[in-house]
Amino acid sequence: MGRSPVQRVVRSLARAPIPVFTAGYGVVFGHRVLMVEHVGRRTGRPRHVVLEVIRHLPDGRVLVPAGLGRTADWFRNVEKNPRVRFWLSRQRGVPATARVLGEAEALDRFAEYRTEHRWSWSLVRRLLTRMPGRAGQPDEALFRSIPLVELTPDG
Repeated sequence: MGRSPVQRVVRSLARAPIPVFTAGYGVVFGHRVLMVEHVGRRTGRPRHVVLEVIRHLPDGRVLVPAGLGRTADWFRNVEKNPRVRFWLSRQRGVPATARVLGEAEALDRFAEYRTEHRWSWSLVRRLLTRMPGRAGQPDEALFRSIPLVELTPDG
């Protein structure tokens, strides 16, 4: 099954900053966007994705959503192999482990995000509800359809 037009646009936008991060200029995105290097589950080759950070946690941990859901390639890759590296602001190639949050914890974190970042959430919500199967969904249903991943730096 092919990607929808909205999914293709999201994928293109998400990939556009990769050369900026790999060139060492991730600082231009501040602390709201990071790049994750993960291993392809079929190829075993390094892959990259740029994601929004919805929460910074103690010890350098960050939370990132899989906005395209459980079928997103990067999400399926980190489920199979949670060993990743990430680039965030001035940090480059930080070795980390990815963990998918349970539903209750993820719902709490999304609710916090919606409250703290109302403007961002309104934009993201508009985009998400244009995707197949998500039109007209209330926030709670959208939250349930988006896995939330915690990246924990090694060490």
